[in-house]
Amino acid sequence: MPLWFLWSLLALISWGIWALMSKLIGDALSAAQSQALSTIGLLPILAMLAGRERSSLMRFLKNRGGSVGGHPFSPHPGPLPRGEGASIDTIRPSERSALINAQDASSPLPEGEGQGEVEGGTKTLVVSSSAALKAKRGLAFAVSAGVLSCLGNVAYYHALNVGGKAATVIPLTALYPLVTIVLALLLLGERLNRTQIAGVILSLAAIYLFNVQREGGFLSTWLAFALIPIALWGVAGLLQKLATNHLSGEVSTVWFLSAFVPVAFLILLTQPWPASIAPKTWLLAAALGLFFGLGNYALLAAFARDGKASIITPLTALYPVVSVPVAVFFLGEKVGAREWAGISLALASVVALSYEKPNNAVK
Repeated sequence: MPLWFLWSLLALISWGIWALMSKLIGDALSAAQSQALSTIGLLPILAMLAGRERSSLMRFLKNRGGSVGGHPFSPHPGPLPRGEGASIDTIRPSERSALINAQDASSPLPEGEGQGEVEGGTKTLVVSSSAALKAKRGLAFAVSAGVLSCLGNVAYYHALNVGGKAATVIPLTALYPLVTIVLALLLLGERLNRTQIAGVILSLAAIYLFNVQREGGFLSTWLAFALIPIALWGVAGLLQKLATNHLSGEVSTVWFLSAFVPVAFLILLTQPWPASIAPKTWLLAAALGLFFGLGNYALLAAFARDGKASIITPLTALYPVVSVPVAVFFLGEKVGAREWAGISLALASVVALSYEKPNNAVK
């Protein structure tokens, strides 16, 4: 069994578990508080990704015959004279990202970026301003995507808190690729294939079928909040796609998840908190972030193992197939025939929306 498939399954299972964790937390925390405390579980994943980013830069410098700190691969505590290379610890994030974003050691460096000579013949790498500017754009897109994803998470958790069934909210919010595709169509000039067009139609039908709460009028409370993450995650998906035009997928993911940390601190400072939080709630909140981050890590690993985006993307988007049975059979949620129809249409729509022809696959 190929490694990319195993990593894809890990991403699918991780996100399927993540989608249910907020329901288990219940009223012990508000939606914003759940998002803030979940960052605790996200930190180990961030540390792993940051370590991989640093290792990628070291390998890149070594393959290019470059130096770190004016000496081959030895750190330097302070800034170096302009044009004499840089310590791995003093390279600015945008420059570091510009280096890591190179495809491999044999690929040509961007224009204006290359090897120079310093006293003693030590080779150094000089990052061009254009490459650094491109990396800065990528960082801005990735961080903005992370902030929007945080806000979408809060709305998603709130949709569950105000009475939305996990079995219906999860597959409904998984339709966010609809927004990403429409924005890419309007802003980037991309075209929909026939499968994606069918996915758009199925998603609209699913949204209609999910509005089953008669007493809530046309737009029930939980459905109103469930539509928010569809919009925010959809925009975040477009920004992530733009980020990967300037950065590697690895670096983009690091900065995407890093944006969750300042948002967590902002929530901690502005939200009223209960006098005490039960240990079980702490564990559930940490698991919420851990499984979210693990899903992103596994997805990145699947692509790194030569998996095709046209297969991995729709496969991992099926995480509701993990969440819905658990919600029905273990959490005791009751799902009617109309809701089951909506769930089925949503799952089919997610696969269709995520499908890209192999020659156009972009992730």
